[in-house]
Amino acid sequence: MNVASFRPRRPRWLRIMDLYVAGQFMQVFIVCMLGVPFLFWVINLVDTLDVGRAGNRPGFGAMAVQYFFEAPYHSLVAFPIALLLSSAFTVSNFARRMELVAVKAGGTSFYRFSLPIVICAAGLSVGGIGLAEVAAAGQRKAREVSGEGPSLTGRRSTFVFAGDNETMYKVRSLDANQGRMTEVQIERAPRSAGDPRMNAAAAQAIYQPGLGRWLMEDGWMRLMPAEGRETAFQFAELQMRSFDADPDELLATENDQRQGRIEDKELRYGELEEAIRGIERSGGEPLLLRTLLAQRIAYPFSGLVITLFGISLAHTTRRGGTPTALAVALLTTFLYIILIEIGEAAGGGGLLSPAAAAWIPNMVFLVLGLVMFWRVRT
Repeated sequence: MNVASFRPRRPRWLRIMDLYVAGQFMQVFIVCMLGVPFLFWVINLVDTLDVGRAGNRPGFGAMAVQYFFEAPYHSLVAFPIALLLSSAFTVSNFARRMELVAVKAGGTSFYRFSLPIVICAAGLSVGGIGLAEVAAAGQRKAREVSGEGPSLTGRRSTFVFAGDNETMYKVRSLDANQGRMTEVQIERAPRSAGDPRMNAAAAQAIYQPGLGRWLMEDGWMRLMPAEGRETAFQFAELQMRSFDADPDELLATENDQRQGRIEDKELRYGELEEAIRGIERSGGEPLLLRTLLAQRIAYPFSGLVITLFGISLAHTTRRGGTPTALAVALLTTFLYIILIEIGEAAGGGGLLSPAAAAWIPNMVFLVLGLVMFWRVRT
């Protein structure tokens, strides 16, 4: 029996050339993904050592732990840059070594040559969504290790919060750090034809983390049915089962989120959705958070879009060699980051819808990339 017959066969569309091109692409990508975080670490270390002259330098052990947790965020920042440079360098190196000419002479078009690069970029873009979640958690942990507190004050005064079942909560003051509210008023409309209208007030309310509810203290409640007599009574303690919003959710306002941009980007996808619901229930319009939520998906997929642009860019600038491709790639990355910042500001300010603000940079570079890709001489 021939042992060679047991070797796994590659799919017909998969060639040795595809594995070679994908390998070259991934090598450059890994170097870029490791190199950019290292550059961030060096810059941060120099700044920290300058602070250390005043006697405030943290220990190197704490700095190492902080850098470890910040690594996913720095890698996420470098993600589209790494994909652009990887695609540009891969095509440029093949052209410089005349391998691209040999590929075309063998009957393979430039589009078919680029297929493994596009497939790798698509897979990495999907993985980038998970990297964004890890980066958000890592940023939060790094800030805890560094000893930095949140930029928000943890206090809010005189606000209205819309709860479930047509319930409105009016609060004089909130201390989210202590889990305490003062002068709380509750108004609930009838949930059905037979339910009474309810009004309640309490001198203060204490949050119970174990139960996830608020305990109202020293107040009164009045029930007003559509027909019949009203009922009123005082209470020393009363637990509102329907009032399950935690202090952080009550604290969230549109203005606070605009001031707490760092904290916004430390929230995972599900936490961003919860923050959005909290602001909406407080009567606000969380345009900035909705934009950040849309960017959480759009940013990783920018890698696939910008890879198409990078492939065409490297083929167009192949006569100038690797330095020209590198210079144009860096300029392109700079322009892309500017578009992201403009889109975030436009989405947060209401000039564009959050989805449009998040995806317009990708659409711009997708159109440019497809036009350049179509004009490439295959």
